[in-house]
Amino acid sequence: MKKNLSVLFVAAECAPFFKVGGLADVIGSLPYALQQRGIDVAVLLPKYGVLDAQPHTLRTTSHQFSVDAEGTTYTVGVWRSELPQSSIPVYFLEQDTFFAQGNVYLQQLTAPSSERKRMRRFAFFARAVAQAIMHLDVQPDVVHFHDWHTGLLPTELQLLVPTHNVYAKIKSVLTIHNIGYQGRYPMRDVAKFFGWNRREQRTIAAYALKRGELNFLNLAVRASDAVTTVSPTHAREIRTRSYGYDLERTLRKKGVTGILNGIDVDVFNPQKDAALVRRYSVAGFVKGKRANKKALQRELGLSENPQVPLIAVIGRLAYQKGIELLIANSQWLVEQGAQVAVLGSGLPDYEQSLCKLAAAYPRHIFAHIGFNAKLAQQLYAGSDILVMPSRYEPCGLGQMIAMRYGTVPVARSTGGLADTVVSHPHHSANGFLFTAPTAAGLRHALSQALEVYTRQPKTWKKIVRNGMRGDYSWNTSAKEYVKLYHTVVRGRE
Repeated sequence: MKKNLSVLFVAAECAPFFKVGGLADVIGSLPYALQQRGIDVAVLLPKYGVLDAQPHTLRTTSHQFSVDAEGTTYTVGVWRSELPQSSIPVYFLEQDTFFAQGNVYLQQLTAPSSERKRMRRFAFFARAVAQAIMHLDVQPDVVHFHDWHTGLLPTELQLLVPTHNVYAKIKSVLTIHNIGYQGRYPMRDVAKFFGWNRREQRTIAAYALKRGELNFLNLAVRASDAVTTVSPTHAREIRTRSYGYDLERTLRKKGVTGILNGIDVDVFNPQKDAALVRRYSVAGFVKGKRANKKALQRELGLSENPQVPLIAVIGRLAYQKGIELLIANSQWLVEQGAQVAVLGSGLPDYEQSLCKLAAAYPRHIFAHIGFNAKLAQQLYAGSDILVMPSRYEPCGLGQMIAMRYGTVPVARSTGGLADTVVSHPHHSANGFLFTAPTAAGLRHALSQALEVYTRQPKTWKKIVRNGMRGDYSWNTSAKEYVKLYHTVVRGRE
């Protein structure tokens, strides 16, 4: 009988166990689609102190092993659970010195303390994962690792080949979810942490972009067997100086495959979503969205008027997301009679500006600093427009969720936004795109959207229906990943 291909996912976060951003959604949903295509898939994560074992039915295992770092030998334990409603195993590596303190990325700590602790956490994780493979019930053909947090893993795997032949056949695939975060640390600190000798330091230093600095993501690109990112357009973008963040030459030489992310269409489903006051399908979206909009306006303290366009912003309030472009247009939107609802957290300046606007225009602007999963679903269902004015957007999940709920995206034409949003007036339009990352560029796109919303209701409904009928599942993406896995495995034979 032919053996199924075995793939081990390695990442810093995974929904529903712990989530900071879209990476967690990918790690928590893509494995289902891969399993349906005959892949034996498992997930490996750190066991952070913020993880509550009880609701996720985490269980201890008999697996235990040692890892050397900082001149000390540490004992690592292994816990196990499964992705919800599946047999897909999820393993957690337990080592309190490195994983117990704080949240996933240690954002609550102040620099430089947080930077050093982040380096130690994820450097240790990479070494522990490499060692763990010998002790788990999984013997992977491919290790699929994600972003800089796992960037040292392929190097650690290669260092074990001379003493453990099992590693010689393992292939590695890197997915870059956000190239703006790379894990840059002083070479001497990382070398001291791992206890590298001079020969090993010279070998690693050959990959350095900057003398005396070790860039985890750069090393990952160079040491992996294949590199992907999360949309075809972004794969082209990051090979240019404008988007490459100093890695463009390395990526051009290596090659990057763009595979669009999907969403969990069972979770993000307006026909089943328990957070909605009225569930709806494509056929009944007008009444469904009207009911959810009315309830949302009442809950947020906005004027209850079904005719007023309600514009949502959901996600990180970061420079990358172009939030100041929205802030610059907020008063103009109020003058147009629109309402704006913001849900997210990020840079204090953005948070303060949005809160001031909400205080100045309480019947037109609402701002909730933080994240609330139920409110996010209600915003997707009750809003008319979702704004995503990102400077760069590797993929973006928000626009796909919004279109699934009949909310029209107004977005900058970059990365996955350009790959998923078809701009009006195209006959298959599902949203509105703009090119220049400026307040004027966003205003022009919003003007177009508001014009169609208020004066061309038939066209607006067609745009909504086009969006709701789109396929945002993992089906196509999973097929591409399976093809890639088989390609890299065949390369070893």
